Amino acid sequence: MKRRDFIRYTAPVAAVPLLLNGMPVQALANSSLLKALAARGATLADDRILVIVQLFGGNDGVNTVLPIDQYAYLSLDNTQGGRSNILIPESKGLKLELNGVDQYVGTRLSPGMTAFKRLFSEEKLGLIQGVGYKNPDFSHFRATDIWLTGSDSNVVDTTGWAGRDLETQYPNYYNNPYKGPLAITIGSVSSPVFLGADTNHGLAVQDPSKNNGYITGNNDTAPNSFYGGELEFVRGVIDQSNQFNSAVYTAHGKGKNVGAYPNSNLANQLKSVARLISGGLGTKIYLVNAGGFDTHSNQHDTADPSTGYHVNLWKSIADAVAAFQDDLAAQTDLNGDTLDEKVFGFTFSEFGRTIKSNTTFGTDHGTTGPMFVFGKHANAAMLGGNPQVYNQAGDYVESDLPLQFDYRSIYASILHQWFAVPTTDINGIFNKTFEDENSVAQDMNDLGFHANLPLFKTGFVPRSTSAVNQNAAVVAARANYPNPVSTETTIPFTSAGEDIQIDVFNANGQLITNVASGFYPQGNHEVKFVAEGLAKGVYVYKIRTKNRELSNKMLVQ
Repeated sequence: MKRRDFIRYTAPVAAVPLLLNGMPVQALANSSLLKALAARGATLADDRILVIVQLFGGNDGVNTVLPIDQYAYLSLDNTQGGRSNILIPESKGLKLELNGVDQYVGTRLSPGMTAFKRLFSEEKLGLIQGVGYKNPDFSHFRATDIWLTGSDSNVVDTTGWAGRDLETQYPNYYNNPYKGPLAITIGSVSSPVFLGADTNHGLAVQDPSKNNGYITGNNDTAPNSFYGGELEFVRGVIDQSNQFNSAVYTAHGKGKNVGAYPNSNLANQLKSVARLISGGLGTKIYLVNAGGFDTHSNQHDTADPSTGYHVNLWKSIADAVAAFQDDLAAQTDLNGDTLDEKVFGFTFSEFGRTIKSNTTFGTDHGTTGPMFVFGKHANAAMLGGNPQVYNQAGDYVESDLPLQFDYRSIYASILHQWFAVPTTDINGIFNKTFEDENSVAQDMNDLGFHANLPLFKTGFVPRSTSAVNQNAAVVAARANYPNPVSTETTIPFTSAGEDIQIDVFNANGQLITNVASGFYPQGNHEVKFVAEGLAKGVYVYKIRTKNRELSNKMLVQ
């Protein structure tokens, strides 16, 4: 196995340091974030946390969020395009109420989601209808890859959207780790969503109560050879892994849970996440999962569709998420703030299911479905409308649910508003142009790409979207886009009104070219770098002023 593949598919790993003139690159080592952490001995636990709930199998959205205003067509026999044999009766659906008032009279939740009904009434739950992408793929494996990588259906990407975000926002993290992983998958294998260009940013944790370190055997001296260099590299990876595992174990020991959790796989995972957050582990993103959504048969009880497998499955999910929220709300951090102040989450599945049922009391692979967002700052609202299942012009029930939101708009809106990622960085992460408007709700259903969907409640104040907004007296560097680079990339930066020089070096520290040199007035700027003709590999661009020097990595392929 090549070293590059080893570090990408081993979780966690230490990034291989690049050298500039024999010195290790420490991108953004002097950033205000790292200075603040060093000054107050804080960890990234003081910042916001994202929890991703992955639902394996492809969820049936019609029997999750019930579009009762479409029941005249859905109640048809499946030979007519309906789902009369599995349709949940309107009377059994749960109302989405705020202060006792039904907010969406044409919509109900599955009868198993009483805990979600409560979270909505407490303004801790929102939902988005019709989430997916154009030209969907109906293979479980390929569709999952698309959702994890953040790609178009015709693009195969080898990095995860969260991995690209983490290496964009924390380019120097593995040179200056605070002794905790940036991302954690609760399970035996770290999710591909955390794969970056050079490393897997996620740590797989099955049981955080155990310190599952690796035997190092580092007492002997490595030979002075190629093999010795590789051996030292692997030892470094093991040391980093042990450091992270120890941090998780310590945080779990310090943390606690408040309140009861149901006895389910997802609940146990979320219980561990809550305890790690309570224990001060500064991990930014957690991923948990639940299976069982591939409901081709026996999706509901044949005698009473308001009961059965799918209803019970969603009861398990809703109960687990609600217990997690209650746990966070009952605990405070060192500043006296409740833990739910800094945690936001969402659910997703790799695709939806067909409108019409099949003859085995189930549904088959379909296009879009609903997503749920949860947390103290979640907007208790339904974005988008109930799907129009009937084609008036053709006089037939559609096969699949219509697309209302591209799934990357959900990701981008969370990154931009929750984690304060600039839209310029988001554009590079997804290789798309995302809108950031004040009145985005006016056109949020246009199938465009948006970074400001109203996923957060009115009054929520998004954080400043770049360090330069907090300290405009210094130059700030942001990630180039696109990255990886094929022929050309854009390097964005912010000047305080000063002379700036931008150079590109190879991995050995040799100067390749000067990209820009001269005075740049105060504000945001961009320069183009043409990589055509360069050998494939990792390069570094270095931004220098009289008093400051920053570096970022890029991959030429």
